[in-house]
Parts: sequence; C-alpha cells; structure tokens
Amino acid sequence: YEESNLAAADDNFFNDKISSFVILEGNWTFWRDINFSGTKSARFGPGRYNWVESVGIPNDSVSSLSAIRG
Repeated sequence: YEESNLAAADDNFFNDKISSFVILEGNWTFWRDINFSGTKSARFGPGRYNWVESVGIPNDSVSSLSAIRG
C-alpha cells in the first residue's frame, strides 16, 4: 500500500494538509516530498495520532506515504 504523490491531479486534497491521522492496520511511513523523498517519518502502527507535530512530523508537510501490512 502506497501513495507516491498526494499532489497528483486525481487526489490532491491531502497534499500538505495533514495535521492528524488514524491508522487502522499496518505500519505506515510518511515523507515530506513526493515519490518517497525528502524527510522520512518514523514508522507508525495502529492508533490515533491527534497532532502530527507531537510525533515528529511538521504540520501540513506530508506529500507521500506507504504501508507494510503487519
């Protein structure tokens, strides 16, 4: 599971607009830039993350993401 470009024309709503997230399954990693480049976050497992900055991700900065199912 992955999305290499949250700024793509077909789904650009989430690019640089993520302030919180919920993971239902798997382990997810987030990148600052498209195509899995730039600063990479830690890997996050299932849970509710109410504020990205509290887990080391700058607010409104995610441009790509990927998951490994556990």
